[in-house]
Amino acid sequence: KAFASDDAPLTSSDFIGRWMRQVTPALEAIAAPKADREAYLRQLEFASVELSLKNLMTFPFVKSAVEAGELKLHGAYFGVASGRLLVRSEKAGVFEPVG
Repeated sequence: KAFASDDAPLTSSDFIGRWMRQVTPALEAIAAPKADREAYLRQLEFASVELSLKNLMTFPFVKSAVEAGELKLHGAYFGVASGRLLVRSEKAGVFEPVG
């Protein structure tokens, strides 16, 4: 939500703003905002998790461990307000409730 808003920086150094810009590729991977802002934000959150998984694979030791079957990466989303945990299905490419 912080990334998608036009609010002023939280600090004069804007450390958080610079850190949040890492989400930019996730924003570019989803559709433009629609009338349903909450749905758009959820799309952005899920795309951010997928981007994190992709970024982890840029580390040679992670990539080699994954390819050797020694490490498995999982993407998950926890909705603090709802208390729901969603895990990304590698096969379907969607986030699904746990349990």
